[in-house]
Amino acid sequence: MDPLTVPDKDVDSVACSRAGYCLADLQAVDPQQGWTDASSGAPTGAWSCADPHFCAGVDSEKLISGIWNGTNWKAVTVAGPPQRTRSLFSMSCTSPSFCMAVGMYFIKTQNWAWAERWNGKKWQFSKTPAIR
Repeated sequence: MDPLTVPDKDVDSVACSRAGYCLADLQAVDPQQGWTDASSGAPTGAWSCADPHFCAGVDSEKLISGIWNGTNWKAVTVAGPPQRTRSLFSMSCTSPSFCMAVGMYFIKTQNWAWAERWNGKKWQFSKTPAIR
């Protein structure tokens, strides 16, 4: 199977931990096994991979995240600000113990930057710098 072609899908996003090990629209690729379905329990928003056995993703609508161990997704709660109108849009992981996810939350008539840091065990609200 061609490792650059996701079967029956238009690819909107991809995250790779190294050449040949990627997630693309909830399909996982391994050079030896080809593409496999990785959608069960997966977050539907942004994701990032640090190695073949660690990817993290966020679901901006449900405010949950998922941790991929190379085989399965595990749901993990994102704490975040207490406001109801909030979303995470993008993320990046450099290791299984460090990821950053960013987005925004809304208070009255103003949007505020929001960041969450993954420490290998849980997500923590992270202060963002003031934008001038």
